[in-house]
Amino acid sequence: MIGTALTLAALTTGGFLAIFYKLPVRLKKFIIKHPLTTDITTLGVAYLILGGTLTALMAAAMSGLFVSALLFFAKNQERYRYDNSCNLDS
Repeated sequence: MIGTALTLAALTTGGFLAIFYKLPVRLKKFIIKHPLTTDITTLGVAYLILGGTLTALMAAAMSGLFVSALLFFAKNQERYRYDNSCNLDS
């Protein structure tokens, strides 16, 4: 059950990233600037898409944590600067 939830969370977070990279720069900046709104929205969408089972609820919660961590690092890139080839806000 936990393995399935982790797999669903990784796929959901990957889908979020795929959509995020395709958004206009202005919308990306809005998403990074308002992480709480983004967290609530992504958690609600994940819950609606995955359903109401216990595994889906765990997956939605894990996905919310993953998205929160990614938004935190995107917002504080200068603090956690490292040599990477892809930048989240470009």
